[in-house]
Amino acid sequence: MPKRFVTGTLLIGILIAGCGKTRFHYNYPKRATLKSERYVIACQRLTDQCENAGEIKKIFETDPLVEMDRILQMELQSTGLFQNIRRIPSPASKNSSVSLDQNTDFLLGCSLEKICWKVPKHKTPLPGLDDFLSPRLLKGDFGPLDLTDFWTQLFIVKIFFKAKDGIEGACKKTEVYGDVGMHVRLTDRHNGQILIDKSYASRYSEKRMKINCDSPATKAKVIGQALKMVMNDFKQDLINSVEKRKCYVQVAKSDSE
Repeated sequence: MPKRFVTGTLLIGILIAGCGKTRFHYNYPKRATLKSERYVIACQRLTDQCENAGEIKKIFETDPLVEMDRILQMELQSTGLFQNIRRIPSPASKNSSVSLDQNTDFLLGCSLEKICWKVPKHKTPLPGLDDFLSPRLLKGDFGPLDLTDFWTQLFIVKIFFKAKDGIEGACKKTEVYGDVGMHVRLTDRHNGQILIDKSYASRYSEKRMKINCDSPATKAKVIGQALKMVMNDFKQDLINSVEKRKCYVQVAKSDSE
């Protein structure tokens, strides 16, 4: 099979694949073995503070905010710190009046501040229809091409170099970025102390061919990887905060005794 035919077929396949929507891309964590602390945490639904929410939804088959809310719960479960993760409405919700019992140790609120991708402009576009129309066709002469004619030969050479430059340019790799920002507020329900009140932001980048650097699959991947980096940073602070609280409670008990 000619190499040019395979290359052309591949490029057409990439263009067709880039026209639809895609599923959310994320390296989902596994549920960890429950640790001895067995805390209870009330987690408010993730709120969206992004200005480009509509643009982001266009690339996914399902609502990305719903998926990220599910990911947040899975990441909490992966720490092994909580025997129960209660999902409660966000403060902005109409049904936000939720009473928390005395067994609830922590209250967690998260808001999505930023989610986007950045794709460079295509400096080398693929050949357009005008590049494949000979001077004779543009003049309305639809007769057979004369290969001995100078203008016909020039037209064939033009097609060859236009297609060659376009395909080579489209196959060159360029950087694609994914940015995610999220604000987290973690409160100790027993004493009202705010353990975490912080904004997390991460950027993930990788090189992709220009022909598919702005496809939904590419955008979903760089966004998902950036979100994973944010979650890892947050989980580390979460574990440290819970450990500090544990030590504080143990010291308080020792002093009272």
